[in-house]
Amino acid sequence: MFGEHVNNLKYLGLTEYQAKVLYALMKNKVSTISEIENIAGVPKTRIYDVMKELMDKDYVIQIEDKPKKYRIRNVDLVLDNLVETKEKEFNNVKVTVGTMKEMFKTNEMPLQNKMIHMDKKNFLKLLNEELANANLNICAFSGSEIGEKELKERLKKAVEKNISVKIVTHPEHKKHIWEIGGEGREFNHNLLAYLIDGKKAIFRLNTDSEQQYKVSIVENNDGLVNMMKSYFDNCWAQGK
Repeated sequence: MFGEHVNNLKYLGLTEYQAKVLYALMKNKVSTISEIENIAGVPKTRIYDVMKELMDKDYVIQIEDKPKKYRIRNVDLVLDNLVETKEKEFNNVKVTVGTMKEMFKTNEMPLQNKMIHMDKKNFLKLLNEELANANLNICAFSGSEIGEKELKERLKKAVEKNISVKIVTHPEHKKHIWEIGGEGREFNHNLLAYLIDGKKAIFRLNTDSEQQYKVSIVENNDGLVNMMKSYFDNCWAQGK
C-alpha cells in the first residue's frame, strides 16, 4: 500500500521524497524527523529540506520545537488541494491543445481531390479518421473491408451518436451490418466508397489488387458527390 499511495501522490504533482514524507505524516499524524525517516525511507539529511517544501505549500505545520515535531494539516483539504492543482494544470493543457488545433487547422486537406496510392492497412486508417468527422450521415458501398474490427467499431460509434449509417453491401457481408447496428441493403455493386454528410466521398478507384489501393478523397465537388449519392439512393431502393 505504501508504494501505491506514494505513486498516487506523485501523480498529483509531488516529488518522490515529498510524497513519501507526506504519506508518513498522514499515517502517523504527529512525527519527529526520526520517525518520518523510519516510515518514509528518506535520508534524514533530505527530510529537513522536504519538510520546508511541504510547509511552504501549507500542507504541513511544525507543532513542537524540542524535539521538532510535525503534523499534516487537514488531510481532506491537503488532498483536495492537490487534486484541484492537478485539474488546473490539465485545464491549461486543454486550452493549449485547443489553441494548437485552431492554429494548425486548415480548410483543405493535403490529400483532398487527389488520387493517392496506399496499402489496405493505411487505407483503413485513413477511412476511420475521415468517418470520425461525420456529424449527420454515412452512406457506404462496402466490400470485405466492412468486416475489419476497427472499421466496425468506428461505424458502431457513429450509430451510437445517432448518426445515420446506411450500407449497401454484398450478401456475404450483411452480417457485419447487424453488429454495427446501422441499416443495410443487399445489392451487387462493384464500388468501395463512403459518403460523409453528403459533402465528402472517399472511394477506391481500382479493384484489381488486394495489396495496392488507388484512393481518392473528394470534397467541394458537389457534382461528383451528388452523382454518387444519387447512385447510392438508386442501389438502396433496389436492394433487399
